[in-house]
Amino acid sequence: MVNETTGSAIDLTEFRKHSATIRSTTPLTVESGTKQWGYVLSFPLALADYAPPLMIAARVTVLEGTLGALVVASDLKTIVARLPPPAGPGQHCIEIVLESLTPGSRLALRNNTPGDRPCVFALEGIDVRPAPPDALSTTSLLRTVAEGNPPRLSIAKLHRAVTTPSQSDTAKDDAVFDRLRAKWSTIPAGLDNRRSSTDLLALPASELQELWLGVHREATTGEGFAVRGWYQTLYRDVLKGKSVLDVGSGMGIDGVEFARHGARVTFLDIVESNLEVLKRLCRIFGAPDVRFVYLQNLASLDVLPEFDVIWCQGSMINAPFDFSARESAALVRHLKPGGRWIELAYPRERWERDGRPAFSVWGTMTDGEGTPWMEWYDLDRLLKRMAPATFAPVLALNFHDDDFNWFDLVRTS
Repeated sequence: MVNETTGSAIDLTEFRKHSATIRSTTPLTVESGTKQWGYVLSFPLALADYAPPLMIAARVTVLEGTLGALVVASDLKTIVARLPPPAGPGQHCIEIVLESLTPGSRLALRNNTPGDRPCVFALEGIDVRPAPPDALSTTSLLRTVAEGNPPRLSIAKLHRAVTTPSQSDTAKDDAVFDRLRAKWSTIPAGLDNRRSSTDLLALPASELQELWLGVHREATTGEGFAVRGWYQTLYRDVLKGKSVLDVGSGMGIDGVEFARHGARVTFLDIVESNLEVLKRLCRIFGAPDVRFVYLQNLASLDVLPEFDVIWCQGSMINAPFDFSARESAALVRHLKPGGRWIELAYPRERWERDGRPAFSVWGTMTDGEGTPWMEWYDLDRLLKRMAPATFAPVLALNFHDDDFNWFDLVRTS
């Protein structure tokens, strides 16, 4: 069993070499192949005697390039744990939480360096130890509705969890916001690119403008029209003159565009540097009727007025259902009767196509490393999440080969 204090170590001599050159064995120093995402080394995880949740912690010094790590099943393809952020040059402890144990699983180290360049790193050790509580882990969520030893589902606790907010909801929600904040300080900047908002703030105004225009063009024209261009064409005139709350604004590919064409947009984001980027962009493009609200926690929403439209472009699906339901309820209080709730989500069909992974793993598969959670939605689940407020659908459809779905709802009560 795991030592509750110190854990245990994995034997560094028991590895499979994939695409790697061993430079030294003390410490184990490795140069990867040049293929990005190519596996370098993998280590067997014999964890049958361990109790989840567990933390796999790899202590590394990256000398060149960028190193990634993941836990995969014996087929070396199926991801069985949430991916951590990649590690650049310097000393790191790369941590991966295992919420369940998969026989034959392996820890794989891979080259994340772009541009056909290798990653060179020294591996000092790999430790296994009990994982700390994680507000977004399936294990933590299940513990809230279980009791006894061995744990069994408590119907009473389950009923309270879905009907009555507990006194600890605020603390749990704050923990979820913190996890999401760690991911979304790096924002989508194109179809296949992400940029740190602090890096964007360092750009000259002319360069930031050109970058935004290039990202917007890529996201809405050509291949991007089927992803984002179609709905911007549909809603650009609809939202003119309307008060719009853009939830999880990111780089403002939607919000800034609608503000440029006459919508009165309030940008709401959980990362303050994201909002600073949006302020600069709105000044650059001369969008005068805009506001900016930092979403530190759900109490931050109390300052909001009522809106004609609440716009959620993929911003409500990165957290467990119960958290998103509380956030939805707090937001709906600021939507006028007859107002529109417009949301992009990922459909069940995409989740099934990806092999029905745990939601804590699916976030990595859909939105990249460091994404802590992803849930699928259909109209029925969305309406349940919005209850007790009621809505009638204007649009509810899957698009882009079931990669996304779109909901345009009118508030009826």
